[in-house]
Amino acid sequence: MRVLVLTTFDLDDYVYGALRAGASGFLLKDAPPEELIRAIHVVAGGESLLAPTVTRRLITEFAARPDTATPSPALSGLTDREHEVLLLIARGTLQPGDRRAADSQRDHHQDTRRAGADEAGTARQGAGGRAGIRTGADSPPAGSPADSG
Repeated sequence: MRVLVLTTFDLDDYVYGALRAGASGFLLKDAPPEELIRAIHVVAGGESLLAPTVTRRLITEFAARPDTATPSPALSGLTDREHEVLLLIARGTLQPGDRRAADSQRDHHQDTRRAGADEAGTARQGAGGRAGIRTGADSPPAGSPADSG
C-alpha cells in the first residue's frame, strides 16, 4: 500500500515521521488541486513525491551534513594495517576466525610491545576502531597499502 500524507503542517518532524513510517509522499493542503491529483498519480505509480518546500529543506539539511567518506579524527591513532582491518570489518568482508584478523592481531601485539604501549593504550585503540565503524570510515588513508581504489 502506498501512502500520500496531506497536511497543513509544514514541519520537518512531521515529514521525517511520515517517511520513517513508510509514506511515499508528503504534500501540503495548500497545494493546487492539479498538484494534488498529480501527486496521487505519482505515488500510485510507485514513485515518491515531496512538497517543493519540503524538498528544498531536505536538500539543504543533507548538504550541510558532514561527508561520511572523510575518516573520523578518532581513527587518526590507528596504523595503516589496523585501518585496513577496520575497513574489512566495516564492509563485512572479515569474518570471525578469518586468518587476516589473526595475523593483524599478532602484528598489532608485536607493534604495541615494540612501541611500549600499555593495556590502556590498546584499549583506547579498540575504542577508536569502534568509533571508526560508527562514523562510517570507508576509505583507507591515502597512499596506504589498502588504498587500492
